Amino acid sequence: MKILITKRSSPEFSALLNRAEVFLDFKEVLEIIPLQVRYPELSGYGVISSANAIIAIQENPISSLPGIMFCVGQKSASRLSELGYKGTIHVYSRISQLCKELFCQKPGSIHYFCGVSHRHDLSNAAKAHTEFVLNTYFCYKSYQLFPKLSDTDYDAICIFSPRAAESLFERNQFSSDQKYYCIGPVTAETVQSYGYTNITYLNNPSLTEMARTILKESYA
Repeated sequence: MKILITKRSSPEFSALLNRAEVFLDFKEVLEIIPLQVRYPELSGYGVISSANAIIAIQENPISSLPGIMFCVGQKSASRLSELGYKGTIHVYSRISQLCKELFCQKPGSIHYFCGVSHRHDLSNAAKAHTEFVLNTYFCYKSYQLFPKLSDTDYDAICIFSPRAAESLFERNQFSSDQKYYCIGPVTAETVQSYGYTNITYLNNPSLTEMARTILKESYA
């Protein structure tokens, strides 16, 4: 079985699939450049839309983060815990779900840790909730690399963000029945917008869960 992965995988992800004799072909579709971010001790709520923001966050005292954090994806939440964060963490698979829950909280400041190229769900929702003050911290830049593949024959393709999907499909076409594994529902919707329908996405996004899902579906 040959699988295309579009970001560097974790050791556990690779180990799980390699034990099943799965060949992993890595093609970089995004370049992530961390940015330097400095902030004082924060109150209110924190929002992390991507685990890519963690690199910048960990350059500050972890105790400076707000006592309540809202994260898109389990990876961001897990990294916060690994860094010693002691507050409350809420995890969502969609930024739209996160926004719905966030704006039901007691009014306060919102501190949004994201990339320069980010979805505007939170900022748009904040316009209708003026009782909250939104502060944005750009933690990284992502550049789409638009690689041209010499081989498009894969049993499955793993995609980890909407921008990664856009970068991959810009110069490549795959068979109409190509199998895709997507890290979450928004990434799956982006893949679907290119006309592909053979898609599995994770309700609890993580690389380990993706590997287990691939093995379960492929060797059931």
